Amino acid sequence: GVVQRIFHRASKHNTILFTERCDQLCVMCSQPPKNKDYRSLFPLYEKALTLLDQNTMIGISGGEPTLYKNELLGIIERVNGSRPDIAYHILSNGQHFKIEDGERLKKLHDKLELVWGIPLYSHRQENHDEIVGKVGAFNKVMENLLFLGSTDARIELRTVITAENFLDIPHLAKFIAKNIPFIMDWAVMAMEPIGYAIANKNRLFIDHTAHPKPLVSAIEICDVQGIPCHLYNVPLCTMPEAWRDRCVDSIADWKKKFLPECSGCSAIKDCTGFFEWYDNNWKWSGIKPIP
Repeated sequence: GVVQRIFHRASKHNTILFTERCDQLCVMCSQPPKNKDYRSLFPLYEKALTLLDQNTMIGISGGEPTLYKNELLGIIERVNGSRPDIAYHILSNGQHFKIEDGERLKKLHDKLELVWGIPLYSHRQENHDEIVGKVGAFNKVMENLLFLGSTDARIELRTVITAENFLDIPHLAKFIAKNIPFIMDWAVMAMEPIGYAIANKNRLFIDHTAHPKPLVSAIEICDVQGIPCHLYNVPLCTMPEAWRDRCVDSIADWKKKFLPECSGCSAIKDCTGFFEWYDNNWKWSGIKPIP
């Protein structure tokens, strides 16, 4: 008596929720973990992938997908046999790779388009570990970022902006350039105002429009060091004009909206917009139409 639609052909932002289980408790998590077993759906995900349109990129998210690493990689390997045109963008906390995965991952990275989206929230171990709610997470993710680099992985490093790491952003840019310069891109992301972020709002909210200098400094450092850097979930009007070209149209179509203040904005077609659940409780002070 249940129908579950896995993909929507008209959408550009289809993502498999591979599991809702996770071994971290990020203070701003937009999809708080649940102890649900999704393994009965894995064969359906695999079948659905074979039915996708040509040259589709599909997201895989959680929870933490690599809690079921063997199952995940097995699905991708088998689907690639008949559908080598499909590309993947997998969100992972980077905690569960092992040396013995190296040859398997290298083969995958050599023959298909696969991007790993992995978070790093601070250059300071204690700050990163506190944000993700797991002691030792910083050391493990750094170890595995280096390991993934050795397998020719394409890595999108992801950093969500909060009040707890906002001033770290320029220092993190230097850290990235020195220690993991092989990343494909660094996505610096405005926080999604839902999930645990709501409960922790007073602790986490920062108005980057009133204080854009840390973001500007981080971008300048990346430019000097040759590190590609983009701003996700950041509306164009909330950044100084010289840096608006770094704002990526990043919010999935099904949870994106514009505000009454956006009326008459000349840049609306290129703007990331706002999360559907953005409201005055999270209001940035610099929102205004671009003439």
